[in-house]
Amino acid sequence: MELMHPQRPCENCLTIDDLRPEDFRIGATDSNGHRERTQLSLHPLMLLQAQRVVSSGNFPYRSINELIRHALFRQLKLLERLAPLVNSVFSQVEAMQGVLAAAEANQDMQQTIKGIAAMVQTWVSDGQEFLARKTLFSFKANIDAMPDEDPWKSYYQETMEQQFGELMVAPRDAEPVSLATFMEMGDAV
Repeated sequence: MELMHPQRPCENCLTIDDLRPEDFRIGATDSNGHRERTQLSLHPLMLLQAQRVVSSGNFPYRSINELIRHALFRQLKLLERLAPLVNSVFSQVEAMQGVLAAAEANQDMQQTIKGIAAMVQTWVSDGQEFLARKTLFSFKANIDAMPDEDPWKSYYQETMEQQFGELMVAPRDAEPVSLATFMEMGDAV
């Protein structure tokens, strides 16, 4: 698919809003941690443009290496469609990419939960339980909004309940509450 030109929309075109960060991530290793290193020569202006793309923040590339891996992956897939190879490795690569993307997303979520735990601990120790609860319920609302078919949703919900159970209940009636109910309680405080 082509990226859509602002003045020439076409059928079957992608816009920047259609793309997800994980669509740009092509891992450097296989599922066993193996990788190959290579070196390439580039025209100086190509390197400058790659640096500008990465630093622009318009795309979720964290480095020029990620941009080059993604570009090479897409080009190889295009060539494969033009002249299919008998011994193509793309089904293996795509399967590994799915596993690695899920692992990376889980790792990011675990880091987020650790960061929230540190904030909550600080607020509770400073007597700011309201801020701690508000943060937890806001984060829980984001988890609850995940698609039901996402296998990580229940895992994250259980993790939140195990780690923050005592703060995830209303202080008045000890019944679990939603973010909306908690926010109403906050207005009354």
